[in-house]
Amino acid sequence: MCVFGQRWRLLIAACFLTGFVGWTVWYVWGHRQDFAIITQVPPAYALFLYCLFVGTIVCNGLYTRDLLLVFDIRLCTREWFSLSVSTAAASFILPLRGGAGIRALYLKAHYRFSFSDFFRTLSVMYLMYFVVHGSMGILGMLLLWRQGLPFDIPFAVLFGVITCLTATCMLWRFPIRASTRFPLRQVAAFCNSWALLRASRMLFIRLMAYTVLYTLVALVRAKVAFAAYGVDLSWGGAMFQAAGQSMAVLLSLTPGSLGVVELMSVYMGRSLSYTPAEALMVQALLRVVAWTTLLVLTPVALRILSLRYVKRSCTYISAH
Repeated sequence: MCVFGQRWRLLIAACFLTGFVGWTVWYVWGHRQDFAIITQVPPAYALFLYCLFVGTIVCNGLYTRDLLLVFDIRLCTREWFSLSVSTAAASFILPLRGGAGIRALYLKAHYRFSFSDFFRTLSVMYLMYFVVHGSMGILGMLLLWRQGLPFDIPFAVLFGVITCLTATCMLWRFPIRASTRFPLRQVAAFCNSWALLRASRMLFIRLMAYTVLYTLVALVRAKVAFAAYGVDLSWGGAMFQAAGQSMAVLLSLTPGSLGVVELMSVYMGRSLSYTPAEALMVQALLRVVAWTTLLVLTPVALRILSLRYVKRSCTYISAH
């Protein structure tokens, strides 16, 4: 049944991606004049976007490094950075959060880190991710409303529900009985996993700081990417846009959420007064920056991880 469901998800992803590519080709062909400036990105903006993307990799790596300390797993700098790069690369190639699966397999093979413990760490990560990005989305919408722009009710409900649910899970201090029903199973896992951090306040502060820093980097990326094509987003608009895009990334139906993020950006343009052409150009720019960065870093990261595996295996054999 699980295999059957997986096949259906892959079929839906393939149909969605085909439809998105077809619509994009049709739209670009009909608005060719609007895309004439797609390659005219100021070098300073491009360089800044590359630095910001590397910053997201560093934030993810530091978060993983510190969270694994709960399980007495210590990653050196080269290892956590390489693991973060490899995870990001896999997420751009594989659908359905394939990068997380690669990280789980690596930790299982090298540190005997169980999949159940990995899911607990992933639950903690998602809780922080949702509460911070949801809060930023609400704050951005309030700033836009003060500027007199229309209030997007669906997004207000989305950000409000996500923030309230995740905050409740984080504040809940009683164990929840496991359930096999959706979404009770997921809620129980999130609440129970949060007990990981209650024993260490300093660890919680560091992890929350990494999450906030990641969110700020995403915010600046959104503002700079739109500015590269002459779209001046206010800080409220950048908050709203970055929060919506971050939520869309988690809907990893397709590799790298291709199509999902683009359509989300097009939809948000109704509230932020930019055109679908500008939304597609910005997302194309961000993807080119990510792909080229990972194309350079991934071979190096895989080499470092493989060498550490050989060294660790030789040490284990010598000890026995």
